[in-house]
Amino acid sequence: MPRDSFVHLHLHTEYSLLDGAVRMKELMKKAAEFKMPAVAITDHGNLFGAIEFYQEAAKAGIKPIVGCEAYVAPGSHKDRPGSRRDAAYHFTLLAQDETGYRNLVKLLTTAHLDGFHYAPRIDKELLASHSKGLIGLSGCLAGEMNSAIQADNIAKARQSAAEYRDILGAENFFIELHDHGMEAQRKCNRVLPQLAKEFALRLVAANDVHFLRRSDHAAHDVMLCIGTAKMVQDENRLRYEPELYFKSPAEMSEVFRDFPEAIANTLEIGERCHLDLEFGRSKYPEYPVPPGKTRNGYLRELCYKGLGERYGGRAANDPDVHVWKSRGSTDWTVIFETDAMFTRSCLNRVIFVKPLPPNLAPAVLQIRPWLSTIAIWPPTLENARLIHELGAPRICPIGKMQSPPFTWHHDGGQN
Repeated sequence: MPRDSFVHLHLHTEYSLLDGAVRMKELMKKAAEFKMPAVAITDHGNLFGAIEFYQEAAKAGIKPIVGCEAYVAPGSHKDRPGSRRDAAYHFTLLAQDETGYRNLVKLLTTAHLDGFHYAPRIDKELLASHSKGLIGLSGCLAGEMNSAIQADNIAKARQSAAEYRDILGAENFFIELHDHGMEAQRKCNRVLPQLAKEFALRLVAANDVHFLRRSDHAAHDVMLCIGTAKMVQDENRLRYEPELYFKSPAEMSEVFRDFPEAIANTLEIGERCHLDLEFGRSKYPEYPVPPGKTRNGYLRELCYKGLGERYGGRAANDPDVHVWKSRGSTDWTVIFETDAMFTRSCLNRVIFVKPLPPNLAPAVLQIRPWLSTIAIWPPTLENARLIHELGAPRICPIGKMQSPPFTWHHDGGQN
């Protein structure tokens, strides 16, 4: 990577909902304009935008670094403090490779399923158990170290630095510097280099990017008001500095002219991170079917068996009751057949897959009395109109979805 460049390692896209305002295609155009070799995505507590980010970066010839600004609970992620301020600190995580990406997915899954309290939270114990392949940055002013420094609790800042160093390894934990002209940041930046030296850690520069251009600040401020239910003219509300934009390498070098190594370390991290995601191939495991049977044949057998058990011989033998299979999803369907809860939830649903067989409508009309929900795929207008004509009380998508789901109600309304 060119030594005179810079890599943004702390950046929020529009997937940091009502907080970030960076759109993928515009981001890649700006990164290419600045001749940046790589760029990272670190949305708040999620990887929702990771795939779009990865693909757009690949198109632009820029290395994608997939990461996340994680919420780390002070104690256990299962604790429930009384305020948002006490619930979690911010911590930047970057996937160095596929192992790191998988660990990041595991951490965020646990955060959403078990640790959600104001935000999806992990804790240090979880991080320690899924730390392989991850690079950590100490975070913004809401990070644990910076929070301690602002409270003049240097002992706690030291403890935090030592813990993260032990969890990630000194080579994978960096002290993150920000400078948007705020006095709190200047206070932290006087102490952080000392702690980095004390614990043999390295510095890294970041800008906590939330919008693409300085001129986007006013629009972003309005978005913050929407997200926090405030008015622009309210004095006591969340505000961001105009400096949180996607700065050029020259601008970042000027801001951190006293810490050139912090600029250089962004390039080193960019070189170390290499994630290769595979697309176009099903990731579903192959389901072992009984000897002498194909997966498609076994799926058909299971479907007719279930119909017979639920509706009797008439349903199982009715030539107008069809079984449809989605290309490439047979294993997925058969695997879920073993899940009793899923099976019960789908017993009164019928799946439509385009193109629809000519005699579909008569078949559905015959079994309509048993249906409370009809599922459609793909969720097209013509499919929805057909089900609407059949008078189903509710229609919803089910199966292998590749687009945002919607529901179609019997009154014709769409959600």
